[in-house]
Amino acid sequence: MHGHKELHDFSADDSPETPIRQLHAANISTETIDLSNLLTCDVYASGSFDLSGVASTSFGKLLDALPLPALLIDRRHCIAFANQACTKVCRDFGKILGSPFQDLLSRPRESIKAQELSGKLQSLLEKAFAVRRPTTAEVILEVDQRKIWSRLHIRSVRIGLERHLLAFIEDVTNEKRQLALSRRQGGELRRSKQELENYLNHIRAELATADRRLTQQEDERSQTQNELGKEKQKMAIVCERAALATAVVTPAGAFKEISPKFRELFGYDAENIPNFGDWVSGSQTDFPDTNGAGSALLATLSSAEHDEIQSTACTVSCRDHGRKQACFGITKLSDGDYFIICHETA
Repeated sequence: MHGHKELHDFSADDSPETPIRQLHAANISTETIDLSNLLTCDVYASGSFDLSGVASTSFGKLLDALPLPALLIDRRHCIAFANQACTKVCRDFGKILGSPFQDLLSRPRESIKAQELSGKLQSLLEKAFAVRRPTTAEVILEVDQRKIWSRLHIRSVRIGLERHLLAFIEDVTNEKRQLALSRRQGGELRRSKQELENYLNHIRAELATADRRLTQQEDERSQTQNELGKEKQKMAIVCERAALATAVVTPAGAFKEISPKFRELFGYDAENIPNFGDWVSGSQTDFPDTNGAGSALLATLSSAEHDEIQSTACTVSCRDHGRKQACFGITKLSDGDYFIICHETA
């Protein structure tokens, strides 16, 4: 079970304990069950009644026929009678006869709490004797090392001049376990929901950060493209207006741009000019007159520093299948491409 509930938290009647004379003065009716007429032959002349004989009376047989455990509690708060259904609480229910009802109470380990709980139970019973109205309370009973969460339904009973309490014990252990399970599952569900929400918030934050980063990168890329476009436009203007033949060649030897003077000099357009390695067929200085001269020249240029101008005179092929001797000035650009200025030599 999950701890001990305070009795007053479960009592259906929260009115303060009222002495019987105040009840009469206030004209408040009580609801005592009077069994005197049922047990007239067993009531002594003094008005007292021996509860040891209840089991043989019609009232006792009625209690034994009930499916709920029922106890008769005397003014000393001791158990004077227990019906047959009490076997659900205690297999040998005869051993609880004559013992204080509070001995059935499951007590906390702390002595202070145990005394407090015992005092509240006594107050509950005294209030039931004084007010004599139906009372409901929930307690944890412990019999034969078995804890039972019980709902007590207490009624005042009068037999002759004696007053007792009739307590019915309703076992609500399964109900409480189911309630505790539902609460625990509800708590786990709430925790899982909170964890999921936290995870989703974390993902949303990461997505928002990634989106901002992508937007920033897109802006930077767009700016770079704009700047590159401007540089290309500048380069195109330079190539178009230059008096000498100019071209831009990639590190792999492909022509990216050629100027009109270049087209005029060699007869090629940018779409049909061969690769630089095939176009240059020989060199008058460092390279022999072989087909690999252009590729060897590019390999030499790849290790050059930016803005360093390499000058060489080479033999190149023209579109009309002729050959020309040309002088080249080649510089490596910051993006890795090569800018070529050339003119025909006599």
